Amino acid sequence: MPDQAKEFDLYTILAITHHLPITARPYRDILEYLSGVPIPAPTHALGVVEPCAEWLIEQHPPLRDVPAVPDFQGDEAAMDNWADEQKARLGVSELAVRPLPEQRRRAIPPYMERLLDHIPPSKVYVANLDEDQ
Repeated sequence: MPDQAKEFDLYTILAITHHLPITARPYRDILEYLSGVPIPAPTHALGVVEPCAEWLIEQHPPLRDVPAVPDFQGDEAAMDNWADEQKARLGVSELAVRPLPEQRRRAIPPYMERLLDHIPPSKVYVANLDEDQ
């Protein structure tokens, strides 16, 4: 994976660093770019978001000063306004970010391990598709 920086909208970055609600496409795009891990479904983001958020803040320390996301109660206009306030406060609407370094990408566990970190094994059911029932 190349180590070239790519510009992302601050709203998208705040979705990773501060859990600002966002649609699936930009969320998936930035996570795949940063981690090199395919994110075909929301559960695939488990265990990927945290190292990506840490890396984004390392690259752009002023993100540490962004306040916690308030409870918007589903009000999308309020979400957009809050994001615009952060853009004005930071003086940017986009940030250039680099992908996770190779050693950090390799540290992201395989999908099933990440999934089991969030779902207890007692809740996982395995279907044997080879058995005739």
